[in-house]
Amino acid sequence: ILKWQEFWDSFESAIHNNLSLTNVDKFNYLVSQLGGDAKFCIVGLPITSQNYQIAIDLLKDRFANQQIIINSHYNALREMPPIHSTETNKLRRGYDLIEKHMRCLQFLGEDTSSNYFISLILSKLPYEIVLKLEEMNITGQRNVTS
Repeated sequence: ILKWQEFWDSFESAIHNNLSLTNVDKFNYLVSQLGGDAKFCIVGLPITSQNYQIAIDLLKDRFANQQIIINSHYNALREMPPIHSTETNKLRRGYDLIEKHMRCLQFLGEDTSSNYFISLILSKLPYEIVLKLEEMNITGQRNVTS
């Protein structure tokens, strides 16, 4: 679900809108590029010209639903294991993962400056980092959300 839009934008540009390809060719390309739940979504559809659009519609119904995408980002953040180490590379990896989901949620119109998000993010950080952030916030040195 979280990879659908990126996949679809690339596929649409290279294959779907390519007027030199038949629908059967497009369907073959589509099937060859899918995996997991997406491939299972259209399994059993014979590769015919008429079924290409049916396959696209099925995939869009399942994976292009904005609320489902938003919920998937929330779930990914909630299910992210806490970072227990204060090693820079592990903190960076965790930060990048949090930042990825936060950017996507912002793009989808979600308010990521709410207390819920702050609390969620702080729950993923090592205790020492949370203490330092709270200390900085109390002294006015830095806002926890920035």
